[in-house]
Amino acid sequence: MSCVAIRRVNAIHRGRHALVFRTDKGRHEWESVMKIAVAGKGGSGKTTLAGTLARMLGRRGHAILAIDADSNPNLAITLGIPREVALHIQPVPQEIMEDQLDASGKHVRTLALPYPDLMARYSTAAADNTRVLLMGRVNHGGAG
Repeated sequence: MSCVAIRRVNAIHRGRHALVFRTDKGRHEWESVMKIAVAGKGGSGKTTLAGTLARMLGRRGHAILAIDADSNPNLAITLGIPREVALHIQPVPQEIMEDQLDASGKHVRTLALPYPDLMARYSTAAADNTRVLLMGRVNHGGAG
């Protein structure tokens, strides 16, 4: 697709989230938003696989947001962030979500701040067109 990206916007296309571009022919082209989750037993290579896949897709021009939800986060290191820097990445706090009532009176969970602010405050740029967001770091031990 030859494309002059005037503006990328989030949209819904055929019931799915998508990015829309205006092409040099004046038409709109749709690009699906891909979501990939990597799960498995401890020590099975999930972080290595996720980091490698993120960097490969980033090198192909995709903007990648890699979310590390592991209680022992190492994805940032796999994405090329030095260990000393990765240790100081601020995780997304649980308070980032808030309960609200929708128009029908149903309880829904929403972001407590706008998405661009969330990304600016908590995501960290990494190699190959990737950004990392930490969501699983354990701040302190609890009783149990």
